[in-house]
Amino acid sequence: MSDVSTTTTSPAGAAVASQAGPGEEETAQMALIDLFLPGGEEGGLAYIDPPVTLLPDLDEDRLLERLYEMMAAMPSDGKPLSEERKPEKRRGLATQYMDIELRHALRLLLGFGDDPDRLTAHLEQCLADPAFGYGENGDNGRTIAQGLLATAEGNLRDQAASWLATHAGLRQAVMAGDPLVIRSMFDTSELDTYVPVLQRIGDGAWRLGVEGQGKHRDFQGEIWELWPRICVTLVEWEEADQTHWLDGAKRDAARLPDTIQRAAWGDCLSQDRCAIRVDGTRIIVFFAEKKKGGDEERSWPRSLVLGDMAGLSRMSGHSLYELAWEGGLRVRHFEMSNTTRGKVPFEHTELAVRIAEAVGDAVPKAATPEEVEAAYLRRALSPRRGGESSAEMGPPPAEALPSAISGQAVASYRVGKITVAVLHGGDDLAYAATGETGVVLRRDDRRGVVAALPFARGRVRREPLMTTPLADIEITPAWQRAMCAWAAWLAGVAGDGDPK
Repeated sequence: MSDVSTTTTSPAGAAVASQAGPGEEETAQMALIDLFLPGGEEGGLAYIDPPVTLLPDLDEDRLLERLYEMMAAMPSDGKPLSEERKPEKRRGLATQYMDIELRHALRLLLGFGDDPDRLTAHLEQCLADPAFGYGENGDNGRTIAQGLLATAEGNLRDQAASWLATHAGLRQAVMAGDPLVIRSMFDTSELDTYVPVLQRIGDGAWRLGVEGQGKHRDFQGEIWELWPRICVTLVEWEEADQTHWLDGAKRDAARLPDTIQRAAWGDCLSQDRCAIRVDGTRIIVFFAEKKKGGDEERSWPRSLVLGDMAGLSRMSGHSLYELAWEGGLRVRHFEMSNTTRGKVPFEHTELAVRIAEAVGDAVPKAATPEEVEAAYLRRALSPRRGGESSAEMGPPPAEALPSAISGQAVASYRVGKITVAVLHGGDDLAYAATGETGVVLRRDDRRGVVAALPFARGRVRREPLMTTPLADIEITPAWQRAMCAWAAWLAGVAGDGDPK
């Protein structure tokens, strides 16, 4: 029987290790560690980190082949795992799958580590019989057997023996009672964010605990038989801990003020990042990155530095993020989805940046007005990759302004079917009209913001759709265009007309 008690496992500290997945570039966390912790190992926890060499085959395509085969063989109540075709998403999925194979490898190492012949016989049976090879939880050994065979050059026994010999010291240390950290291979350091630890505390007695959280669970029996139960407990704790952390981070992020800078910051993490080119009265928006092997193409992960001590990385084309703060000593991985507030949609890249700002207590470098304009024109126009779309500056609209709008129209900014009147001489800076509704950008000196207020039935509503700090903008032609792009996008998503 298992038992839950309230003891800590060891003092808190910082562990640093560098483990890269298939095609993985440097994340913001690793860059911060390099910058702020040149000593690396000094002050590290007295724990063992499982090395990436436990995974015998890191070829991206073969990793995914093993994943798809395993998922197809395992009973599932949900939809079967569909095959990813985009290179960046395949890379991200393969890197996440490494965590699964790591646990499979640890079970084999701890269960068979003293007998290469017995391990080889077990692996051969796993290869010959998929049902046996996967077992009830997928961790009986087939995935590692396939990885060893792929790199064995025809001799599985020699490859298995070499693998055991390489990691004999790790197994001996764990069996002697040294605590083993069982965390995601994404994590290259932790201070006290979340550190799960497994320790052998006696004959047939194992303890799973979480560093700094004051809880553990004991297991009695042979490690090979206990391993599935240990992993189930570990996953339950990880999910509960992650939910608690992310819910708190979202609450803190929701308290942050709006800013139009965040759209541009979020686009730094997107493959759909756009740029603009001004050609006379036309503002041409185009994709800043080539999709297939161009000089401007960026690889994954894509990172954004906030202040001096925090960094956010989008790990792949999926919505998986790594947030590192306190100089890289604390790290979390989380997923975000697009959401809507009122009628206003927010992309997951923006929301991830918002989380990073709240947790890291810092902001990225200020975006330029051109970057803000490009971000909102991308949202408003949805340009096709390889093509171009454009907005256009022109004379003031011929139509009279509604009486509720202050100021005089001095120019126009057209985005698709939406015309934005650029205003001067009052608190209203711009008015974007679509059908019978629109959006007014109104200066509010008391609150220190520009508020985007909905306009309908001849009245300007009091509750803003969004705001942005006055301190973040200047009254220059470039910032006026950026504000107009923002107003046009809001009018398109919150109004009653088709923006395109």
